[in-house]
Amino acid sequence: LPQKPLLEWSAEEVHSWVASLPQMPSEVAETLTHSNVTGADLFELTEAKLLTLGIERFGWRRRLLLAVSGLEAFARFQSSSPWSSALPADQALVQPEGVSAVEPGVANGWAECAQGRPTSPSRSDP
Repeated sequence: LPQKPLLEWSAEEVHSWVASLPQMPSEVAETLTHSNVTGADLFELTEAKLLTLGIERFGWRRRLLLAVSGLEAFARFQSSSPWSSALPADQALVQPEGVSAVEPGVANGWAECAQGRPTSPSRSDP
């Protein structure tokens, strides 16, 4: 993830993030870049808007919307964190350094959501 507030991501940073998502074809990232979709625009995307942009495959739209949802949850988590008030305003909604998709614990779950791989708690059926 870019090390700046999500709402300030450029179309190129959105492209890089989308291109890094698992099972996301480069055509999706290229379509968003061609349409100049920025970080602020990500949260406005809907199924219908993605269709309008020309992303016709259901699986691609679904994976992208799930990834955006995870990214939004990650941003909300950071902004509501007790540690976020200690940060300067220009650093709010930024992924903390050192948090990656392979790190164990809570950070791993948020990172996976931000990368379009929402995790669900394990459960055993009776």
